[in-house]
Amino acid sequence: MIGRALVVVLGLEAHVFAQAPPRDDAAAFERGLESYLADDPQSAWFFWLGPAERGFAEAQFAIGVLYLHGEGVPPDPALAKRWFERAAATGHARAELNLALMLSAGHGGSRDLVAAYILAMRAVAKLDGDERREARTAAATIARHMSAEEAERARRLLMEGPGPRR
Repeated sequence: MIGRALVVVLGLEAHVFAQAPPRDDAAAFERGLESYLADDPQSAWFFWLGPAERGFAEAQFAIGVLYLHGEGVPPDPALAKRWFERAAATGHARAELNLALMLSAGHGGSRDLVAAYILAMRAVAKLDGDERREARTAAATIARHMSAEEAERARRLLMEGPGPRR
């Protein structure tokens, strides 16, 4: 009986080690992307979590998307926002845009139009093509909802430098 239990335990350990993501964050991210594209977001989360926790911005962004849409994990807008904040703090443009959209709607936390506008404008400066147009549209929409005081504060913060990091 002990021998059989040991085989089961060793079998489980072998399974866990076989599933462990590589230490190379870029390789782990790619494996997660392959899982995600194969419609296995739970495995993608598994591969992305380590790199995300170690500061790999693309994985942080991807984890945020999973939590935002509830893919492979329970939907959690507040947790999605935190992952987007971490990626945006590194200058990740798509995370900045997603965070801007969340802040402008108060999704996952309080509404902050000034920070949302600043993040959207940062994304505009970094993105190309359709993503840049999307960021411009978001910035314009946010601006239309800002008070004159908020617009002035956002303009001043943009001129002073990078502005608040969320």
